[in-house]
Order: sequence, then structure tokens, then C-alpha cells
Amino acid sequence: MPNVKKSETNQVLVEGRLTSDPLEIATKFNELFTTMPSKIVSEIAQPSFQPPEPETARPLDSPVFSIGNNPITQSEILDAVKQLQAKKSLDHNGISMFFIKKVVNSVISPLHHCIQVSLQQGVFPSQLKIAKVVPIFKSGEPTLMDNYRPISLLSNFSKIYEKVMLNRLN
Repeated sequence: MPNVKKSETNQVLVEGRLTSDPLEIATKFNELFTTMPSKIVSEIAQPSFQPPEPETARPLDSPVFSIGNNPITQSEILDAVKQLQAKKSLDHNGISMFFIKKVVNSVISPLHHCIQVSLQQGVFPSQLKIAKVVPIFKSGEPTLMDNYRPISLLSNFSKIYEKVMLNRLN
């Protein structure tokens, strides 16, 4: 993804009036970005065909594929971290991937334990699901909220989990 320049959002038009109150601006952007997906979905035409019925279910005695059945290794995690770009931009916790790459050997044991437990239990840690959503100006009139798009700043540790999972799936 190209470098995204964060724009200052000093004033926006809210209900016909210009406001510079940061709390009101944040609240209105939150409302816009959370209602936008359902509005877009409602405008999509429904397909005119019926999807085929699923094939018969597999017998209960057949083997189940599980990513968590095979223990993860620390080298898998280190490989995943190496594959990620060493960006200096901060996630919502104030940690950069550049920093993580520098200290990964010091935190590999607890990271390995967390990822292994997550895979075994099939549960992604809820703290890694938190994202900071930032409005980025696209083009046009800067006071119109529709001229902004949301960018989610995810935890860099969640990106490591994701890369480990992707490598396992591949």
C-alpha cells in the first residue's frame, strides 16, 4: 500500500453547519463509517438465481483439518515477522513494525505461547481486534464528510498472527 498522508480535519459540515469541535467531528465520522457499509449493501441488487444446495455433510468419523493440531514453531513466527515490511508508522498501541523487528528475538517466547494457545483454542485475542479508524481525505471539498475514507490502523501483533495463519494455509 502506498504511503498514506494523514490529513488534518479541522472543520466539517455537520447538519448544515460548520463545526470544529473534535468530539463532534469524531462522533459524526464514526456514525458515517459505521452506517456506510449497510447503506452500500442495501443498494446491491439481489441475485436472481438460487445457490446450489450444499453437498452431503462429511461423515463424523472422517479426519478434521485443524491448523492448531500441529504445534507452531518459533522459527515460523520469525519467518512471518521477516516477511512483513519494517514500517516506522505506529499502530494504535504506538508500536511500529520496525521496532518489533528489532526486538522480536526478545519477545519470541511469549509471542510463540500466545499464538500457539490462540491456534489450539481457535480464538483470536479480542485485544488484537481493536483498530483505530482514521478519516483520510480523498478529494473535493474538505468540509464534506463524504470526501473522506476510513483507514483502520491495526495492531502490528495482529499482523504477525495473520501472516502466520496465511503461511500455514498456503
